[in-house]
Amino acid sequence: MMSRVLRLIYCGLVICLAAPAFAQNLTGVLSGNVTDQNGAAVPGATVSITNAATQATVFTGTTDDNGAYLAPSLPVGTYNLTFEAANFKKVEVSSVVLQVDQRSRVDAELPAGEITETITVSGEAFGQLERDSSSQDEVINTRQVQDLPLPSRNVLNLLTLVAGVSTGGLTGTGTNPGLNTRQISINGSRTLNTEVTVDGVSVLNGTTGEVTTLPSTEALREFKVLTSGYSAEYGRTSGGYINAIVASGTRDFHGGIYEYFRNEKLNANNFFNNARPLTAEQVSQGLTKQPRPIDRYNQFGFRLGGPVVLPRFGEGGPALTQDRDRTFFFFVYEGLRRQLPGTPVSTVPDARYRSGDFSPILANSVTLPNGTRTDGFLRDPRINAPCGIVGGEAVRTGCFPGNRIPESRFDPAARRIIPLLPLPNTPGNADTVNGRQTNNFVNPQSTPQDRNEITTRIDHNAFGGNTRIFGRLTRYKIDDFSTNVVAIPGILDPVASGESPTYITGYQVALGVTQTISPSLIIEGTFGFLRANQQRIPLNQGIDITSMLGIGRPINTQVAAVVPRINISNFRELGVGANATSTEITNTFQPQASASYVRGNNNLKFGFQLRKNQFNVFNAGGNYAGVYNFNGGITAPTSGGGPGAVYSFADFLLGQISTATYSIPQPLTGRRNYNLGFFVQDDWKVTPRLTLNLGLRYEYETPISVVNDINARIDDRTGQLLVAGVNSSSTLDLKTDRNNFAPRVGLAYSLNDQTVLRAAFGIFYSQIFSNLGGNVTFPGFSVIRNYQGRGTGLAQLFTLSEGIPVDIMPNLADPLAVTRSASVNSPLSASAQFAETDPLPYTMLWNVGVQRQLPGDIVVDASYVGSRGLHLPLNLPVNQPSFESALEIADRNQGAFTQGLRPYPTVAGFSPTFNAGTSEYHSLQLKGSRQFTRSLSFLTSYTFSKSIDDGSGLFGSSQPNGVDAGQFPNLFRFLDRAPSAFDRTHIYSLAVQYTTERYDFLPNLLGRALGGFQFNPLITARTGLPDTITQNNANPLATQQRPTVVNSNSIYAGTLTPEGTGIRYLISPIIVNTNGTTTANPDFPYAPVGPFFTGTGASRRLVLPVGIGTLGRNTVRLPGEFNFDLSVSRRIALGERLAVQLRGEAFNILNHTNFNAPNTGLGTAIDSAGNPYFNSPNFGLITGAQAARTFQLVVRFDF
Repeated sequence: MMSRVLRLIYCGLVICLAAPAFAQNLTGVLSGNVTDQNGAAVPGATVSITNAATQATVFTGTTDDNGAYLAPSLPVGTYNLTFEAANFKKVEVSSVVLQVDQRSRVDAELPAGEITETITVSGEAFGQLERDSSSQDEVINTRQVQDLPLPSRNVLNLLTLVAGVSTGGLTGTGTNPGLNTRQISINGSRTLNTEVTVDGVSVLNGTTGEVTTLPSTEALREFKVLTSGYSAEYGRTSGGYINAIVASGTRDFHGGIYEYFRNEKLNANNFFNNARPLTAEQVSQGLTKQPRPIDRYNQFGFRLGGPVVLPRFGEGGPALTQDRDRTFFFFVYEGLRRQLPGTPVSTVPDARYRSGDFSPILANSVTLPNGTRTDGFLRDPRINAPCGIVGGEAVRTGCFPGNRIPESRFDPAARRIIPLLPLPNTPGNADTVNGRQTNNFVNPQSTPQDRNEITTRIDHNAFGGNTRIFGRLTRYKIDDFSTNVVAIPGILDPVASGESPTYITGYQVALGVTQTISPSLIIEGTFGFLRANQQRIPLNQGIDITSMLGIGRPINTQVAAVVPRINISNFRELGVGANATSTEITNTFQPQASASYVRGNNNLKFGFQLRKNQFNVFNAGGNYAGVYNFNGGITAPTSGGGPGAVYSFADFLLGQISTATYSIPQPLTGRRNYNLGFFVQDDWKVTPRLTLNLGLRYEYETPISVVNDINARIDDRTGQLLVAGVNSSSTLDLKTDRNNFAPRVGLAYSLNDQTVLRAAFGIFYSQIFSNLGGNVTFPGFSVIRNYQGRGTGLAQLFTLSEGIPVDIMPNLADPLAVTRSASVNSPLSASAQFAETDPLPYTMLWNVGVQRQLPGDIVVDASYVGSRGLHLPLNLPVNQPSFESALEIADRNQGAFTQGLRPYPTVAGFSPTFNAGTSEYHSLQLKGSRQFTRSLSFLTSYTFSKSIDDGSGLFGSSQPNGVDAGQFPNLFRFLDRAPSAFDRTHIYSLAVQYTTERYDFLPNLLGRALGGFQFNPLITARTGLPDTITQNNANPLATQQRPTVVNSNSIYAGTLTPEGTGIRYLISPIIVNTNGTTTANPDFPYAPVGPFFTGTGASRRLVLPVGIGTLGRNTVRLPGEFNFDLSVSRRIALGERLAVQLRGEAFNILNHTNFNAPNTGLGTAIDSAGNPYFNSPNFGLITGAQAARTFQLVVRFDF
């Protein structure tokens, strides 16, 4: 019933666009009081407001009995105000700037006299104090958008200037380079919880929560960032709200052309490039240092705006109208041609590994219980006999003689693949445990990214100016190869991100109507449509490389052939990864409605918003040519330990697969759902000094339905497969909460003319079914066949060259067939799942602070801002064996045995979304600003904060620094409460704009030479994000396992010291002895958590029991970041209307190295005495950094 009602509402709004429609405040409000020279109110005074750019009169009204006036819903712009009353002189206030969603106050004092006399006052001093609003916000204006140095020219990068905003590192690559909502947390909200609108229309992808695209910075006028205490008209987000406005045309033609240029020859070299030694080949080429990564960047375009000259039909006189006050246009084209740098570093096998002769590596590598050193062991899976330490002695009956694998035993497919792998070309880092160098192959390269975009906007004033209409179209096309950075050359190129070249086309449409019924009643309207079509296509798709490599391949005629995935533990993976072939089409329809009504001292606004989300996707998922995993379990000894890389590569040489996966993708699916919101807002001017902001919002989200009922889930209470239209409803019986009322309360009290006290509290709801990511696999409509390992030393039922067996696959026409064919050995699996009933996530936000205007047009603000998140989504496992069974499972060491102990044995482990998470945030936020007057403006902010939660994201990829490393069972999730993954204790930013406009005191020639320069420094400094140290899982039931704390020693190395090709940030868990052997570092503060065993069969014994590590989540702080960007420009006038600007921009001008996160994963091994220890030489090493100093040159012609 509700779905039918929503569809009727939606259709009605599409048909009746001219009806009242909700605009996400593309406008502002001007209000004030008119008094005489004695401070007495002047009722009945006429107030006229004119747009300075178009000369159109947008408001005419009179003051009430208290001398107050209020002009709501004025478009963003610069205005001239005129105040008139009998027996008083006329007062004109010029150049009042009204920003997006601003409530600006302009008071007027009328001197006694004749109305024919006029007094002119500058409006620059008005509007800086927020006297009528309790929200925490920041406006980034046109000058800042256009002039501040912006890497990749993404305006979201300017969010670093806003108090309360925590971000991950800047990316600068990909289809939407720079910051995106995946990296933005506002006042403790999770990432992907920030709404972004342009002209009132959301530009977020409804299924990923990321920005599809933003119009060019040339098209944007300004944007406002709302962070706390904002109006009830803003919903569908529990984080911040970003409201951007596209520029409009004016009465005069204006425009320009521009070019932004970068080249690696202007840049500094990367820190790790400088540290990496030259190869012999590079020396022979005459190189004395590593070349800079290729960075070719050309961004160019033009813009044009002005009045629309219309023909005059049948009116006589001139053929074209001379009316410049009615219709205006603005058009921008922008192109991008970019070569993105890529220097992927990989670990490839050296000549010894390729030959199968592991005797030098295993020589004298094991210590027997009596202290005697002996060679390591390499098990032969064909011989069913001991290979390892048995009874304290070295037994080699089941081992390869001499620890050498004869080439005759190489698997035929491995024999073909090995020549295709490159040899090491750089020393890399010493791995003495495995007798090799890691990170020993570098493949510098560049990949192209082409982008073309147009944005056009039309504004029209109709019916004497009482009706304002606008329309905007943004169209873009992106061909992006940046996700195709290959680690090794040849036909086995794996894609760095597991994806393929990306091709995107899309557009955004915004239509708006504002109808002034009377000075006190205004109705507004927008209708928005967003479409994004994204395709990923492997470059080698359609080439049957599997057969060329001699790998047996399952017959799959549904999709074109691709390279299979081959994962060899401790080496670079080979082949195409997940999401390599996909088509994703997003459509979002956004009809919205509101009305504003002024009655006395109350400014009422009420309306609703409806959003229809469509997402059509085909994603092959996994790898439909097969995934083959080699982890060393086949050739590893029964006891005696040894180097893991040796055994995983030995397994590969023999073609002995540990586990394998084969998938048949599900058909094209189309997800659908609606979001509905109602609101009422009353901004009540209680007294001239006190304003109350009172609001109430209601949110509702429908469950997801899927076109053609390709929809299924596993009931977490019964383990039953529910299929839409078969044994369940189209929404799988999911129910969403309807009790979602969100009150908003705030006040602004003027203590005096220079000081305002502001406070607010509100509830802000998020969504459940948004941000699911691209592909959601529904059980029964796709098949993922997992071939479980048979156990240590036991070969798989097939080899690499034989390929995955083509057995009878379930019939996808009968989705329930998968339940009949599911077994303990091949269980049913599922991806995104939801609990049947869950409340909407919400956040309580509050703020209290003081704003003060200082001399020199400076405004400062000090506020306490806090939040509390409730019912936050968490993926929690529900089909896990009991925690007590972990020891028995580990002892058996059999995947099938583990599966048999699950509550639903024929269903694999799955983790439905439960809205059970919590968060808490407290902060002190300080900021200061100065509008651009007398050649200077600045914006600075400082945030001191703490954010704590028990899970920072629904998906690990939604967090700035990686996965949410929880390790506790569901009932004990509170023990994972820790600093949020986006928590930064200190954040500081400063942006300055200074112009040398004129020096009249200097001689004319010198004054002109020094004038026209502009300096724009931008500084950001912030402490590091937290990270979690994990160990490889010994507990088969743990999704993540963390070590236990054994002493109070610091984990930090103290001084950043070079080690190999990396920088040591955390101390090493091992000590390398003079003879090349390694032992555990006694100063290392952590120890492994079990269970761990030695021996096999009757000699198998437990040496470390099952445990939960005592090390907390997010206990390590990553390196902090400091960045200083600078742009310097000179404007040269070429006549009255034409000027050229020459600009140089330097990003990270000080070339300060901002390091990436270190390796925080610990690998384990068993020493000769049977004790587990950490043997990870790369732990704690930093091997990457953010961009070095980069220069950009700019030339612009403007008129």
